[in-house]
Amino acid sequence: MQWLYLLFFLECGMVPIETPPMMPNVQHYYYTQFGADTVLFDHLIIGGDTRCFFAPIEGSLQFVPAVMEYTFRAALVFGPFEIGGRHQCNHHREYLDTLSGYTEFYIRLSSPSRIQPGN
Repeated sequence: MQWLYLLFFLECGMVPIETPPMMPNVQHYYYTQFGADTVLFDHLIIGGDTRCFFAPIEGSLQFVPAVMEYTFRAALVFGPFEIGGRHQCNHHREYLDTLSGYTEFYIRLSSPSRIQPGN
């Protein structure tokens, strides 16, 4: 058993939207997302990620950042059970006084993964 794991990911993608909530006259957004987790003693997970949505500027190859989304998470894992919570919030670039977010608590039952830390 190792006492500390550091995990990270980088993701890029596109979100097609028929009724854009963030900026008018935008049919889709691109995003980049970076996240990291720390696993302590094979049972405690603490981590978070940030995602930035970009809107394309019509008629050019430029993009405008529209929204930043942040997530913090913490959980205890015992075998197939995970008990945790996460907080997610959005910060809109166009409307700086408009913030949204939520906090949730959960219990999850998961099947074993193919890759087990420490094996």
